[in-house]
Amino acid sequence: MIKLFKNIRKKLVEENNSVNRNTNYFKYAIGEIILVVIGILIALSINNWNETTKKDETFNAILEQIYNVLDRESEMMLQTNIGLQLQISVIDSILKNPHSIDKKLLPSLLFYLEKNPDNITSEAAYQLSFLEFDPKNYSQSKISKSLTYYVNYDNLNFSENQKKYLSPLLHSLNIPEPDLLFGHFALNNFENADPYFFTEEQQNMVLESVTNDKFQNALKSIKNQKQTFIFNVNGIISEAKLNLKQIKTYYPEAKLFYTEVGILGTATEKDWVETLFMKATNTNLSIWEGDFILNDGFVKFRCGNNWTDNWGGDTFPKGRANYFGENIPIKAGNYHVILNLTEKTYQFILKTK
Repeated sequence: MIKLFKNIRKKLVEENNSVNRNTNYFKYAIGEIILVVIGILIALSINNWNETTKKDETFNAILEQIYNVLDRESEMMLQTNIGLQLQISVIDSILKNPHSIDKKLLPSLLFYLEKNPDNITSEAAYQLSFLEFDPKNYSQSKISKSLTYYVNYDNLNFSENQKKYLSPLLHSLNIPEPDLLFGHFALNNFENADPYFFTEEQQNMVLESVTNDKFQNALKSIKNQKQTFIFNVNGIISEAKLNLKQIKTYYPEAKLFYTEVGILGTATEKDWVETLFMKATNTNLSIWEGDFILNDGFVKFRCGNNWTDNWGGDTFPKGRANYFGENIPIKAGNYHVILNLTEKTYQFILKTK
């Protein structure tokens, strides 16, 4: 279009008829104005396009950070539910047959049943404060609204106003309380508890008392608490999964930021001291692979040489990679190992000689 106006302008200048000269100059001036206006409009359009592109890139970058936060939080909450479900299974065992539990561990287990998970507050709230969306962009507006609902909903205080049922009864019997932490691994640690922490007299007293109505009712009340916790946590997990799906649909390029992933454990030559690193074969899906000669023992996956991000499982040779999960049991062999952190799966493929 600009070339067309230039050609018209050139033709007007070349005309030397005195009668039409004023008219031609007038047309020429109008043409110049139109050219300037068109240039300005094009420049504004390009500038607006650049600004929109920059805002979209920033929006996507922050959205990807939130995507990573939600992935971690949903996995951590799944582990929280596993811990709560284990507590319920212990309660059911005690209610059904307290003699099925080692009396040396019974007092500790009773105290442990009142231990609650850490309070949940989403870290996504921080990133969300930087997420500026275009009000005219329906998809951005929808995602922002959904994330706002999630961070407001994802706020559980497990300890606030939670009545203690068992510990007062145990204290009334002068049973000392051990220092315990909530976690799915805590039950396994009871086998390493000090066998002399409770006297035999105290153990027998607890075993006898746990069958009376006060203890039975206390156990039922705690079970009801844990079931309520599981219901609330499941609601948060559902919201996290929904937002993960929405983010991936809007921004398919969103990927997980995990780096330097590898394995370690008693089945490796480095034991629990050092990570044996794997290779990222698909960075978009966060798939990691490696070849290892392993011994009978246990392994876990983790990032780098610290435990900030780690995954375990309870099945072999394949299974679900659980965030902060249990140690994976290994049978000796030469394996090609595949870890998919998007699908949360692992597989140990025995290599043929």
